[in-house]
Amino acid sequence: MMNPLEAAMMRRMAADRTTPIRQDDPQPLTIPPGLRGSLTPVGWRPPPGGMTYDEFEAEGIQLALRHRGSLWGLGDWLNYGDDAKDIGEKYVQAAEALQYNEAFLRKVKWVSKNVPMDERQPGVSFSHHATVASIKDSKVREALLLVAGEWELAKADFEKWVAELKANGVSPGNADEDMDPEKIVQLAKEKWERPELESPIAKLIAKAEELELEAVSLLDEAWELRQKVTRVER
Repeated sequence: MMNPLEAAMMRRMAADRTTPIRQDDPQPLTIPPGLRGSLTPVGWRPPPGGMTYDEFEAEGIQLALRHRGSLWGLGDWLNYGDDAKDIGEKYVQAAEALQYNEAFLRKVKWVSKNVPMDERQPGVSFSHHATVASIKDSKVREALLLVAGEWELAKADFEKWVAELKANGVSPGNADEDMDPEKIVQLAKEKWERPELESPIAKLIAKAEELELEAVSLLDEAWELRQKVTRVER
Protein backbone atom coordinates (compact mmCIF):
# COMPACT_ATOMS: atom_id res chain seq x y z
CA MET A 1 0.00 0.00 0.00
CA MET A 2 1.38 3.42 -1.00
CA ASN A 3 2.03 6.04 1.63
CA PRO A 4 0.57 9.56 1.12
CA LEU A 5 3.78 10.80 -0.48
CA GLU A 6 3.86 8.05 -3.11
CA ALA A 7 0.16 8.46 -3.82
CA ALA A 8 0.58 12.21 -4.30
CA MET A 9 3.51 11.74 -6.63
CA MET A 10 1.74 9.05 -8.66
CA ARG A 11 -1.28 11.31 -9.12
CA ARG A 12 1.02 14.17 -10.08
CA MET A 13 2.88 12.16 -12.70
CA ALA A 14 -0.22 10.47 -14.08
CA ALA A 15 -1.98 13.78 -14.59
CA ASP A 16 1.22 15.39 -15.92
CA ARG A 17 -0.12 18.75 -14.95
CA THR A 18 1.68 21.92 -13.96
CA THR A 19 -0.28 22.51 -10.76
CA PRO A 20 1.38 20.45 -8.02
CA ILE A 21 -0.40 18.07 -5.68
CA ARG A 22 -0.33 19.50 -2.19
CA GLN A 23 -0.19 17.32 0.85
CA ASP A 24 -2.77 17.98 3.55
CA ASP A 25 -3.82 21.18 1.82
CA PRO A 26 -5.79 23.06 4.50
CA GLN A 27 -9.16 24.63 3.83
CA PRO A 28 -8.76 28.33 3.05
CA LEU A 29 -9.56 30.61 5.94
CA THR A 30 -12.29 33.22 5.64
CA ILE A 31 -10.40 36.47 5.95
CA PRO A 32 -12.06 38.73 8.55
CA PRO A 33 -11.64 42.51 8.74
CA GLY A 34 -8.30 43.99 9.73
CA LEU A 35 -6.72 43.77 13.16
CA ARG A 36 -8.57 45.41 16.03
CA GLY A 37 -5.58 45.23 18.33
CA SER A 38 -2.14 46.77 17.86
CA LEU A 39 0.61 44.65 16.31
CA THR A 40 4.17 45.85 16.93
CA PRO A 41 7.56 44.31 16.10
CA VAL A 42 7.64 42.79 19.58
CA GLY A 43 4.07 41.74 20.25
CA TRP A 44 0.30 42.31 20.11
CA ARG A 45 -1.87 44.46 22.37
CA PRO A 46 -5.65 43.96 22.67
CA PRO A 47 -7.91 46.87 21.70
CA PRO A 48 -9.27 49.21 24.38
CA GLY A 49 -12.56 47.92 25.76
CA GLY A 50 -11.81 44.27 25.04
CA MET A 51 -13.37 41.98 22.41
CA THR A 52 -16.27 39.61 22.01
CA TYR A 53 -15.52 35.97 21.26
CA ASP A 54 -16.22 36.45 17.53
CA GLU A 55 -13.88 39.43 17.43
CA PHE A 56 -11.28 37.47 19.38
CA GLU A 57 -11.49 34.55 16.91
CA ALA A 58 -11.26 36.90 13.90
CA GLU A 59 -8.20 38.54 15.45
CA GLY A 60 -6.52 35.15 15.82
CA ILE A 61 -7.17 34.33 12.16
CA GLN A 62 -5.66 37.63 11.09
CA LEU A 63 -2.57 37.05 13.24
CA ALA A 64 -2.18 33.49 11.90
CA LEU A 65 -2.49 34.68 8.29
CA ARG A 66 0.13 37.34 8.88
CA HIS A 67 2.47 34.77 10.45
CA ARG A 68 2.02 32.05 7.82
CA GLY A 69 2.35 34.29 4.81
CA SER A 70 4.68 36.95 6.12
CA LEU A 71 7.84 36.07 4.16
CA TRP A 72 5.96 34.89 1.09
CA GLY A 73 3.86 38.04 1.12
CA LEU A 74 6.94 40.20 1.47
CA GLY A 75 8.72 38.40 -1.38
CA ASP A 76 5.69 38.57 -3.68
CA TRP A 77 5.31 42.27 -2.84
CA LEU A 78 8.94 42.93 -3.78
CA ASN A 79 8.62 41.03 -7.05
CA TYR A 80 5.40 42.84 -7.93
CA GLY A 81 7.10 46.19 -7.36
CA ASP A 82 10.08 45.12 -9.45
CA ASP A 83 7.85 44.04 -12.37
CA ALA A 84 5.18 46.75 -12.23
CA LYS A 85 5.68 49.44 -14.89
CA ASP A 86 4.08 52.16 -12.78
CA ILE A 87 6.40 51.45 -9.86
CA GLY A 88 9.66 50.33 -11.47
CA GLU A 89 12.82 51.20 -9.58
CA LYS A 90 10.80 53.04 -6.93
CA TYR A 91 10.13 49.65 -5.29
CA VAL A 92 13.67 49.84 -3.90
CA GLN A 93 12.78 53.07 -2.11
CA ALA A 94 9.67 51.42 -0.65
CA ALA A 95 11.71 48.40 0.44
CA GLU A 96 14.21 50.63 2.25
CA ALA A 97 11.33 52.01 4.32
CA LEU A 98 10.84 48.51 5.79
CA GLN A 99 14.19 48.80 7.61
CA TYR A 100 15.17 45.24 6.75
CA ASN A 101 18.69 44.12 5.87
CA GLU A 102 19.19 44.41 2.10
CA ALA A 103 20.64 40.89 1.79
CA PHE A 104 17.63 39.48 3.63
CA LEU A 105 15.21 41.23 1.26
CA ARG A 106 17.14 40.00 -1.78
CA LYS A 107 16.90 36.42 -0.56
CA VAL A 108 13.18 36.62 0.25
CA LYS A 109 12.54 38.15 -3.18
CA TRP A 110 14.64 35.48 -4.94
CA VAL A 111 12.98 32.53 -3.17
CA SER A 112 9.50 33.90 -3.85
CA LYS A 113 10.32 34.38 -7.53
CA ASN A 114 11.89 30.93 -7.99
CA VAL A 115 9.14 29.03 -6.16
CA PRO A 116 5.80 30.15 -7.65
CA MET A 117 2.76 30.38 -5.40
CA ASP A 118 1.09 27.26 -6.85
CA GLU A 119 4.16 25.16 -5.92
CA ARG A 120 4.42 26.25 -2.29
CA GLN A 121 3.58 23.55 0.22
CA PRO A 122 1.45 24.40 3.28
CA GLY A 123 3.06 23.19 6.48
CA VAL A 124 6.59 23.34 5.00
CA SER A 125 8.67 26.31 6.13
CA PHE A 126 9.99 29.13 3.97
CA SER A 127 13.51 27.92 4.80
CA HIS A 128 12.76 24.48 3.32
CA HIS A 129 11.50 26.17 0.15
CA ALA A 130 14.68 28.27 0.05
CA THR A 131 16.73 25.05 0.06
CA VAL A 132 15.17 23.94 -3.23
CA ALA A 133 14.69 27.36 -4.84
CA SER A 134 17.75 26.94 -7.09
CA ILE A 135 16.38 23.72 -8.62
CA LYS A 136 15.14 24.32 -12.16
CA ASP A 137 12.79 21.36 -12.49
CA SER A 138 9.46 22.14 -10.81
CA LYS A 139 8.62 18.41 -10.43
CA VAL A 140 11.90 17.86 -8.58
CA ARG A 141 11.24 20.83 -6.31
CA GLU A 142 7.78 19.50 -5.56
CA ALA A 143 9.00 15.99 -4.81
CA LEU A 144 11.64 17.25 -2.38
CA LEU A 145 9.13 19.51 -0.60
CA LEU A 146 6.65 16.65 -0.35
CA VAL A 147 9.38 14.56 1.29
CA ALA A 148 10.08 17.39 3.74
CA GLY A 149 6.40 17.54 4.65
CA GLU A 150 5.74 13.79 4.75
CA TRP A 151 8.65 13.03 7.08
CA GLU A 152 8.43 16.39 8.90
CA LEU A 153 12.13 16.98 8.32
CA ALA A 154 13.86 19.71 10.27
CA LYS A 155 15.54 22.38 8.16
CA ALA A 156 19.04 21.11 9.00
CA ASP A 157 18.13 17.50 8.17
CA PHE A 158 16.53 18.53 4.89
CA GLU A 159 19.51 20.65 3.84
CA LYS A 160 21.89 17.82 4.73
CA TRP A 161 19.84 15.30 2.74
CA VAL A 162 19.76 17.50 -0.38
CA ALA A 163 23.53 17.97 -0.02
CA GLU A 164 23.93 14.17 0.23
CA LEU A 165 21.94 13.74 -2.98
CA LYS A 166 24.34 16.08 -4.75
CA ALA A 167 27.41 14.38 -3.25
CA ASN A 168 26.16 10.97 -4.40
CA GLY A 169 25.78 12.13 -7.97
CA VAL A 170 22.09 12.89 -7.80
CA SER A 171 22.21 16.50 -8.84
CA PRO A 172 18.98 18.40 -8.17
CA GLY A 173 20.65 21.61 -9.30
CA ASN A 174 20.42 20.48 -12.90
CA ALA A 175 17.02 19.61 -14.33
CA ASP A 176 16.54 16.13 -15.78
CA GLU A 177 20.01 14.93 -14.71
CA ASP A 178 19.78 11.65 -12.77
CA MET A 179 16.94 13.10 -10.74
CA ASP A 180 13.26 12.37 -11.09
CA PRO A 181 10.32 12.41 -8.64
CA GLU A 182 10.09 8.60 -8.42
CA LYS A 183 13.77 8.31 -7.54
CA ILE A 184 13.46 11.02 -4.90
CA VAL A 185 10.58 9.13 -3.25
CA GLN A 186 12.55 5.88 -3.28
CA LEU A 187 15.68 7.50 -1.84
CA ALA A 188 13.59 9.18 0.85
CA LYS A 189 12.01 5.86 1.86
CA GLU A 190 15.42 4.21 2.05
CA LYS A 191 16.82 6.97 4.25
CA TRP A 192 13.95 8.09 6.45
CA GLU A 193 12.06 4.83 6.99
CA ARG A 194 15.02 2.86 8.35
CA PRO A 195 14.38 1.54 11.89
CA GLU A 196 17.66 2.90 13.22
CA LEU A 197 16.47 6.42 12.45
CA GLU A 198 13.61 6.24 14.94
CA SER A 199 13.40 9.25 17.19
CA PRO A 200 14.66 8.97 20.80
CA ILE A 201 11.08 9.28 22.06
CA ALA A 202 9.92 6.45 19.80
CA LYS A 203 12.78 4.28 21.07
CA LEU A 204 11.86 5.02 24.70
CA ILE A 205 8.22 4.15 24.03
CA ALA A 206 9.23 0.89 22.35
CA LYS A 207 11.51 0.04 25.28
CA ALA A 208 8.75 0.80 27.78
CA GLU A 209 6.36 -1.48 25.91
CA GLU A 210 9.00 -4.22 25.88
CA LEU A 211 9.54 -3.88 29.65
CA GLU A 212 5.79 -3.91 30.22
CA LEU A 213 5.48 -7.19 28.35
CA GLU A 214 8.34 -8.64 30.38
CA ALA A 215 6.66 -7.51 33.60
CA VAL A 216 3.38 -9.15 32.56
CA SER A 217 5.25 -12.36 31.77
CA LEU A 218 6.97 -12.32 35.17
CA LEU A 219 3.64 -11.76 36.92
CA ASP A 220 2.18 -14.75 35.09
CA GLU A 221 5.13 -16.90 36.12
CA ALA A 222 4.83 -15.70 39.72
CA TRP A 223 1.11 -16.55 39.74
CA GLU A 224 1.74 -20.04 38.39
CA LEU A 225 4.48 -20.60 40.98
CA ARG A 226 2.16 -19.41 43.74
CA GLN A 227 -0.49 -21.85 42.57
CA LYS A 228 2.01 -24.71 42.67
CA VAL A 229 3.12 -23.78 46.20
CA THR A 230 -0.53 -23.66 47.33
CA ARG A 231 -1.19 -27.13 45.96
CA VAL A 232 1.93 -28.51 47.66
CA GLU A 233 0.91 -26.97 50.99
CA ARG A 234 -2.46 -28.64 50.77
